[in-house]
Amino acid sequence: MKALLVNTELNLIRDIGTKSTLFKIKNYLEDYGWCVEYFVATTYDIYKKKMMEFHPDITLCYDYKSMDGIDLRKVNTELKIPDIFVSSDLLEIFLNKQSTKDVALEFNFKTPESMIVRRNTDHIDIPFSPPYFVKPLHGGDSRGIYHDNVFTNKEELIKYINSTSLIDDDYLIEEFINNDHSSEIAFFLSYYPNHIYYSTLRYHYSLPVNQTYKYLSKTIKDYPSMYSAYPEIIDYPYSEEIIDKLIQIFNKWNTYGIIKSEFIERDSALLLIEVNGIPGLNHCFKHTSIANKISENEYINKIFMDALQK
Repeated sequence: MKALLVNTELNLIRDIGTKSTLFKIKNYLEDYGWCVEYFVATTYDIYKKKMMEFHPDITLCYDYKSMDGIDLRKVNTELKIPDIFVSSDLLEIFLNKQSTKDVALEFNFKTPESMIVRRNTDHIDIPFSPPYFVKPLHGGDSRGIYHDNVFTNKEELIKYINSTSLIDDDYLIEEFINNDHSSEIAFFLSYYPNHIYYSTLRYHYSLPVNQTYKYLSKTIKDYPSMYSAYPEIIDYPYSEEIIDKLIQIFNKWNTYGIIKSEFIERDSALLLIEVNGIPGLNHCFKHTSIANKISENEYINKIFMDALQK
């Protein structure tokens, strides 16, 4: 079996952790007899050329946006080569924060109060109290999420949304959720025809955080602060209920794959913050293998083998 593990030039500007994760996966798969190549895709055409030359049975592309802005998953769809993540249709839903909230409502997940606003506005009627958290309606990889996205003054919020430095037209204004525990709860699900594995993780941060402060800024020197958050496996009383709802979402869109949903606690209730269709793999693979009493290399091999059948 042949697997192509793909990084993008955009992703390489992060930290060495992502790269080492892919090389660890490469070593694990090779132990099971896979033929594996690691490849850096800079553009859509370069990725397509590599796919046609290597003819992989399956791919893992850690970040599907190329330097030319084209979604590399289109190559997989065109060449009918599977990858380990959820379908493009479901991923597109999760990249839109409002459609994520719509799905959450359908499956009885609570979310923070919010509203959509467009740029070039001079007045906003916000039906909930400040402080307000502002983020782009579309995105991924926490694009546009910074420490100064929280506002108590509506005029400053409007000024920010109308800023010429912002390229998006639609923004989500969301109630700011204070988190006294400085933590989030994440549910990682690996769902394929031949297995269902999951883990419930609590991410602890060294700073007072909520969804706003998880990423302080998009500069290389600030990324170590992002990794001051390390997860622990926890027993959460409603884990099975939440996982069951996530599986229902998979089944509605007739897809398999891996996904991570992130929640923040308020008054003993969980509020869904976001769903990652391409989640951080390093911690998730490690902790899910521990939680399900399977070795990490066996678990990764099982994901790739089962993903071939999705």
